[in-house]
Amino acid sequence: MKCGLLLLSILLLSCAPTAPISSSGDGASSTGVASGEIEAKTMRIIANGNELRANMEDNESTQALYRMIQENGGRISVYLEAYGGFEKWGPLPYALPSNDVSYSAVCGDILLYNDANIVIMVGDNSWSYTKLGHIENASREGLIEALGEGDVEVTLTI
Repeated sequence: MKCGLLLLSILLLSCAPTAPISSSGDGASSTGVASGEIEAKTMRIIANGNELRANMEDNESTQALYRMIQENGGRISVYLEAYGGFEKWGPLPYALPSNDVSYSAVCGDILLYNDANIVIMVGDNSWSYTKLGHIENASREGLIEALGEGDVEVTLTI
């Protein structure tokens, strides 16, 4: 089992592109710009020693999530509860702006639910969410192996 998790981690990390953080002379960097707006492109999710990478949406909710993570030293931990066999969800430190719409979520989607809950989909479901992002190369089997069958604590970093 440990060997399988190690192989999954290596596979995910080897397939994930990385971008260096660089600063320019105007005070902007790839993680933030002078106006205070954050360039939301990727996020790392760490669970059970596994690292997943997510491509993030460019919306107000994701900008607020990035600010929340920055305000907490570049990382936040969230305890996610398994629900219905298709999602893991948990409360964020505080509510974020949302734009919930009826959405057919798929495995790997990262969503905001009821303003203050983050959801990682390990299956498919239709409900009212705000889409935050999607985990790269997500499959149900891979996510269950990385996150586990039940509840899990995850760390979100940028």
